[in-house]
Amino acid sequence: MYSIYCEPLGSPCTVDYNSPALLLPALLEQEEEHLVVGDFNLYHPLWSRISDLVHHDAADQLVHNLELAGLSLATPQGEVTWEARGARSTIDLAFASEVLTDRLIACHADTELDQGSDHYPVVIRLAARAQLAPEVHRRSWKSMDVNIVQAGAAHLQAPGRNTMATAEHIKAYTSYLLEFIQWLTGEAVLWSSPSERATPWWTQEIQDLVQESRRLRRREAVTGDLLVHS
Repeated sequence: MYSIYCEPLGSPCTVDYNSPALLLPALLEQEEEHLVVGDFNLYHPLWSRISDLVHHDAADQLVHNLELAGLSLATPQGEVTWEARGARSTIDLAFASEVLTDRLIACHADTELDQGSDHYPVVIRLAARAQLAPEVHRRSWKSMDVNIVQAGAAHLQAPGRNTMATAEHIKAYTSYLLEFIQWLTGEAVLWSSPSERATPWWTQEIQDLVQESRRLRRREAVTGDLLVHS
């Protein structure tokens, strides 16, 4: 986790200035999860309110560097984090890496924790761990060995004329049939590996679509254009 303070810029066009944010690309090269928070004193359509017309070039640089490192904005767009002299803005920001973004529960200003500062306290809540699915043993029916099923079925004892005459006979044969099916299933169908996630249907394709959705949302916030250009 990195906490940053950036001094206010005199001009929206300034990009060459003494800011700890410029150190982030090197820090975020480490292979681990990252959370970047702080008072950035930057305005950008990705997080600013619609009424905030200022757009800092340094904010574009910040977004670019964080996206390259796999971080995305956790602060809701337009969330007021600073208020003074009748002005309000969103300058206290949080950016999280992919795993932390998936575990994000809340990120918002909390006026109840206010201690009189012109900056509101920002609450960030993350799930401590990924929710694990309960371990359920299931057969991998897709990998069933049809040859074993056919060979095993040859040993099935068919009911005779006199073996189904009474209810007891039917009950006994039903028990035998169930035991035979269970035995043959054990021989022909392997157990599937349990999923480590609470959503076993989550695939790499879905993950890629989520990332693309986030990218388009950021693009729409900046340009107002949601079209995908090849």
